[in-house]
Amino acid sequence: MDLSDIQQICAIDAKRLEKILDEDVSRDIRCLNENLNQFVTFVRRADERYIHINELKRFVDRFFAADVAQKTNDLLKFVYMLNEILLKDPKNNLSVANIPLLFDIFAVVNTHGSLIKSSFTKFSDDNAKYWNNRENLNQAVSNASSALLSVITQRASLGKSLDIIFFLEELKTILGLDDDQMDIPLIDSYLFLKKLILGGEKRVITDKELEVLFANLGGMVTLGLDALYVKHKDFKIADDENYFYLDLIKEAQTYFHNHENNVYIFEFKDLSDLIERVLDNDWEIDNFEESIANLKIRLIGGERNKYTFSDVKVLFGWGQEVFEMLYFNDVTFSHYKSKMESPKVIETIRRPDLEEYKIFTKDRQKELWNQFELITLHYRYFQDDEGYLHYYREFKRFKKGFNFTALLRYALKKIVDEYGHVPEGERRKHVSKENVAVAIKEVEGAAREIGLWPKDFDRFVREAVDGSDVFQYQGDGNGYSNVEELTEYVSAILSANKHASSVHEKLKNYCTPIGDDENIELNCYREYFWHIFFNELGNQKYFSKLYEYVQSVGMEEAQQYLLNMEKYAREFPDESLPLTKVDLNRLMVAFSNVEAIYILYDYNNDGWLDRRELDIAYFRFETVIIKVGELEPKTYKYGHSIFLYLIKKMEIPSVIQMAIFHYLTPKKKIKGTRFNIASILAFFIE
Repeated sequence: MDLSDIQQICAIDAKRLEKILDEDVSRDIRCLNENLNQFVTFVRRADERYIHINELKRFVDRFFAADVAQKTNDLLKFVYMLNEILLKDPKNNLSVANIPLLFDIFAVVNTHGSLIKSSFTKFSDDNAKYWNNRENLNQAVSNASSALLSVITQRASLGKSLDIIFFLEELKTILGLDDDQMDIPLIDSYLFLKKLILGGEKRVITDKELEVLFANLGGMVTLGLDALYVKHKDFKIADDENYFYLDLIKEAQTYFHNHENNVYIFEFKDLSDLIERVLDNDWEIDNFEESIANLKIRLIGGERNKYTFSDVKVLFGWGQEVFEMLYFNDVTFSHYKSKMESPKVIETIRRPDLEEYKIFTKDRQKELWNQFELITLHYRYFQDDEGYLHYYREFKRFKKGFNFTALLRYALKKIVDEYGHVPEGERRKHVSKENVAVAIKEVEGAAREIGLWPKDFDRFVREAVDGSDVFQYQGDGNGYSNVEELTEYVSAILSANKHASSVHEKLKNYCTPIGDDENIELNCYREYFWHIFFNELGNQKYFSKLYEYVQSVGMEEAQQYLLNMEKYAREFPDESLPLTKVDLNRLMVAFSNVEAIYILYDYNNDGWLDRRELDIAYFRFETVIIKVGELEPKTYKYGHSIFLYLIKKMEIPSVIQMAIFHYLTPKKKIKGTRFNIASILAFFIE
């Protein structure tokens, strides 16, 4: 029988079929099925077992309205490509035996697709609503994927495959989509995840891989959306947040394909392409390549720009360790809330036996407890919820700041363990100035790109080691930096930078910014600094002792104190140059350094360091003083006198001056004021 002799069993409404994701079109699907069955039964084809795509196009031309027939015929290419991998038919052919299964798939799309679309619609206008609809969406996706799986597994896998990019390009052309509607390069940058999860080639999916995908689709979609919308989740119990992140990390790893460890998963270019397309920033991502490659070699190993499955497991392992640590700290801090928030020193603390610990092995519990105990007993300053350190004589511990310290320490320990060494007489790894120089040079590209490369590299390195070794609470003055000293130093810098940013914003209300960098004219900054720092920003809350000092000495000495601090802090202390943002950052760090020294050694809290307190402080400064005085081993004995001379005279002594001072000058009544301490800081960076 000729196709022209066949009449429709029922009227096919293509407009209705277009609403397959919006309405119940099951009757229209059955109508299409019945007409296609009639076509199969009565119309002769080249191969009676199949309907070739060109033969089905004739069917469409015959029974579909002219205004939709062309579009429908274009979509047939898309349908046949899917049919080939879903129902394992030959290319461009639909087997007669698979027609019922194809319409079962249409029915699944109609029944479950509309529920999925409806679930997404419920939170499209408010991201927070995702969590109210999460279970319904998860159930809808799981039911749909199970239904599809039950259909496609009726046909055995034949090793069919689909080129994902080619398929998407065809679909984009057929639907007339522009780049904003379907960004194929962006999708391509995500496809390394396909290889990680399903195996095989990243741009090709096989029929067997598709079955694995459908088997896990509900959980995978929920996992991805949980990660995407977690910032909108309201955690009733604060401690649950890090447990949630830990659970995400652990669950994600359950979906990984069981690759051999040496299988390549992605390259740096995959990540750089993704970052450039997803993140809205002005950075040239390629400038990070060398820095990241250097760190990768150091911390993970393997090839510089390629990441194997083993490397991926290392990265996720770090993530799991971090959130285990943060969750452990959360519940332990909460358990000891009154003790942790006490202003007193904590000299001992006993590990509790908490129900929440049961998710960890005994060995892991011990490891996590040791970290918690170390930070509790040995750290003094913790950032508050806004990221500021409080320089008080009393302790101020904040749970968020405690965890930030733990996180910072975790990262820096990996750096110190890799770049550092064990100095003579020490039991753990430290970094020297040479070690720090190597580490910083290896991330030079990234540092330059984000504007953090120092103008004076050697000075920066010296300050990194001396600033952490001498001025931090756990500093020991041995000339090297360990992980505890560096953790405190970096935390202090980050807090200082926040202060500097706030001061700079306020300064712009009084001083006209200079140039694109918004530098500030020196006299203007000096005129308004103390007013802004204390009166407008209320920083006496963080620098209580500094506030007391400024109030007690009057503005004239306070201004001279500021000038002394500038000599130490500014990159280029030239009166003709304006104050830069970097200068202001460094000034805040200098304030922090002096506060830390006073809290450490001003035992009687009288506002200056008497001779006894200076003698104790000297042991921390000894290594730096020896370098400042250019002392040989046989003249090390003069180091203490040089220190006291600097405090008293605020200048480096000549050889004759030093000899007279060392042997003839009474030193018992020498006192160190903030003014003196500030004036000699600059000597430590020469």
